[in-house]
Amino acid sequence: MDANHLIGAFATLFRPEMNSLQVRLGLERGREGRTLAWALDFPGAFAYGKDDAEVLEKMPEALANYKTWQWHHDGEKWENATRIDLQVVETFDTFITADGNTIYAFFEDDRRPLQTIEIVQALKMHTWQRQELLECVRSLSSEIMTRMLPGQRWNINGILNHIGRTEIYCLESMELPIHSAEFSLVHNPFRILELSFELIQNLLPELEGDAAVRDQGGELWSARKLLRRLLWHQRDHIDHIQQILEIANW
Repeated sequence: MDANHLIGAFATLFRPEMNSLQVRLGLERGREGRTLAWALDFPGAFAYGKDDAEVLEKMPEALANYKTWQWHHDGEKWENATRIDLQVVETFDTFITADGNTIYAFFEDDRRPLQTIEIVQALKMHTWQRQELLECVRSLSSEIMTRMLPGQRWNINGILNHIGRTEIYCLESMELPIHSAEFSLVHNPFRILELSFELIQNLLPELEGDAAVRDQGGELWSARKLLRRLLWHQRDHIDHIQQILEIANW
């Protein structure tokens, strides 16, 4: 798609004359037993459901939360739409290879090269997310940060470490110049987050116009997939930490 389509996608957020919001969705089935809906033109907007029907029911609320969060940071209000038009344009069934690797969604839409306007907006959103992430753990004691709750895969320190290291892994999947061996010597999760943040800010602009698709162990990667995965993953784990804090009443 051309630049006019791209600019139009962003402009749908702010056009006063529009009375409906067109939202193209990619559905990823089998993501930890659930369906994950990706709003393809609004990176960072997503919803989970037990199946396609439930995720489509949840998507309008997810979009409302997304627009409220964005307005809080940039002051740009979305005009109220009389309706949201959800259009499922692609689906992908997650699967496991013979080698035991889980293959996550690559949509045909992921082949579209990123343009400058998208990269600039994505870096802003990733920065806002990172600020929110650090703010929600800033006042926690080391005891809370390292306490393991029943039913959880990680403690909060482990989640922070996972966020940073997954970001580095995603950048590596795009075959960007990263000296990953150096990060194995870093054990402080806050330092890992600093390093991964710096890499994203420095390397994502290099992917402007990049149309290449990389095959990593059977999973396809592109610049657009990288962008949507980065914004989804950090948001997902911010929500995860907030849920842990609510459950534990901290």
